[in-house]
Amino acid sequence: MMRFPLFILSLIAATASNVYSSTCRYDGSTVYETGFAPRPMTSNEVAQMSNYAAQSRLSAVENEQIARGEFPLNRLPTPAPKLPCFCHNCNIMS
Repeated sequence: MMRFPLFILSLIAATASNVYSSTCRYDGSTVYETGFAPRPMTSNEVAQMSNYAAQSRLSAVENEQIARGEFPLNRLPTPAPKLPCFCHNCNIMS
């Protein structure tokens, strides 16, 4: 089993139990897919989830600033990131 540094896993924990579709979800650093055995994320998948978590946090902060009227008017907010898919069938969202 591959071991990941604690700080990487803590970033993933911020997005734990992410559901990509009714047949694909992530819990911590494990991928669960209907019809397949649970598996640990690869190091590339962990990096993608870390990036997703960072983008999600930035988007949330900016949304709070917008709601309070504190967001700079001269720039566009960061769009909400799309959850990456690590399952076999990523084209069908259920």
